[in-house]
Parts: sequence; structure tokens; C-alpha cells
Amino acid sequence: MRMNDSEQDIIQRINVKDEKAFHDLFMRFRSYLVLFAMRRVGQLEVAEDIVRRCLSRYGKVKKFIILTRVLRRICMIWCKIGV
Repeated sequence: MRMNDSEQDIIQRINVKDEKAFHDLFMRFRSYLVLFAMRRVGQLEVAEDIVRRCLSRYGKVKKFIILTRVLRRICMIWCKIGV
């Protein structure tokens, strides 16, 4: 799968530590990530909180697949202990 010009621009901006680029990345993928988390935890507010926390802590990872793996792990932990 090839990135489009807009995605490449966001990655380049992230690489030069442009803070707005992280916000743009979050806004672009937020709904996907919340849906991903909600399917695992079953509650919208919890899913939004998990995504917000995940992105604030791990949002600077270079590959989206790594971010989704981290998100999946956080959801699994939440389901086990109900944090």
C-alpha cells in the first residue's frame, strides 16, 4: 500500500518534530482507532480515553501497525482489569 502525498507530508513533518503534524495524524486516524478500541472494550467513552492515552504516550512511533498493536494490548489489559 502506497502513501498518498498528504500522508507523506505528515510523516515528513513528524520527522522534523512539527507538533501540529501529530495532531493532523490523530485527526486523520482518530475514528479508525476509536472504532478499533471500541470493538475490544465495548464502551465508546473508554475507547476514546484509551486512544487519547495511547496517542499521547506512543503517538511518535514511526509505523502505524506498531501503534495499533500497542492499542490492542492496552485494550486487552483494560478488559482484564477494568481500569
